[in-house]
Amino acid sequence: MHQKFKLALFISAFLGSYAQAEGLRLISAPVAAEYADFLRDTHKVAIIDGENQFQEFCRGIGKKEVDILFADRKMTQQDFKQCAKTGVSKIIELPLAYNAILLQTSSEKINFNLTQEDLYKAFSAYQWDDNRGIIGNETQNWINVDTRLNEAPINIIQKIWPQEEIEELYSRYIFESCNEPSNKNLDKSLEQYAHWKHAARFFAFSDLLFLDQNIEKYKRGQKFAQKNYCKHFRSDRYRIASEKQFEQFKMAAYPKENQIFIGMYDSQDSEFFILRIEGQIPSADTISSASYPLSYGVYAYIKMAHIGAKKGLKDYVDENLMSSSEYLINKAKEKKYIPPKASHLKKSMKAYQNYGYHADFLED
Repeated sequence: MHQKFKLALFISAFLGSYAQAEGLRLISAPVAAEYADFLRDTHKVAIIDGENQFQEFCRGIGKKEVDILFADRKMTQQDFKQCAKTGVSKIIELPLAYNAILLQTSSEKINFNLTQEDLYKAFSAYQWDDNRGIIGNETQNWINVDTRLNEAPINIIQKIWPQEEIEELYSRYIFESCNEPSNKNLDKSLEQYAHWKHAARFFAFSDLLFLDQNIEKYKRGQKFAQKNYCKHFRSDRYRIASEKQFEQFKMAAYPKENQIFIGMYDSQDSEFFILRIEGQIPSADTISSASYPLSYGVYAYIKMAHIGAKKGLKDYVDENLMSSSEYLINKAKEKKYIPPKASHLKKSMKAYQNYGYHADFLED
């Protein structure tokens, strides 16, 4: 069963009739869902596809519309403008917590500073070869990725992520600068292939023996690889493990195995080295400021036109989101997330208080 669907069913079954009686509409992007559930009190939190989170929140004002969004990123000016078009203009932004994907190793030999390009070259399923066109990634050692790295073998184990968007965040970063080979380059490689295929008839024992397929099959394979060029991780040096397997691999690796383990900041191993990405190491400062590339935030967006209009909403917000900065900081620490700064929380809470007991509509 799909992980997102299972999580939604669990929340719905667990919260039961109380949530429905309250009638509040709380939604969350998948990445923020775990934290939203942690703060939910006894209310249902529906999971919304991350791409549609702000669209759903900004749909309008009314008893059937969303009250609070738990988002996985900050709203942009464009998001605010889209909300304003439907009359959703009174919005409070509340930072809740920050987390990040991190790479760790037990071996000092591969305690690298990796760039986005390094990760792409090591992890991507495909490579471009000027002679053979699109081929599978054949890079075996880190020194083949970049000469500033050493000869340690590439060996990556990723902990499985139930939230799809965590994987999307990571995948998007790895393939962000990837450009699929152009049709012009594919046509050129096909031309070369046809030429080599002809030449191979006369040099049967040459290094052209890898061309043992017909031209149409080669063309279809190249087109398929072109479509998937910026999407897939290699399977020979990159493994996805269950939580139990992941921990077993880490125990077996300690202390000198040349493996990289990809997990989350909130569940890092204190005895392992943390790899730098683009010169940044994940910390409270680099993650909350987003200067560490694989970081993300959890934010609550409150629709102020619903405060005072929907029964139980103000109580929920006052008790779970706006009670005190200390409460939210302690909640983040309890989950091993990085808490927001108290000054940022107080600014949001002051804005919330200044709106007062607001109601743009009333329930029947």
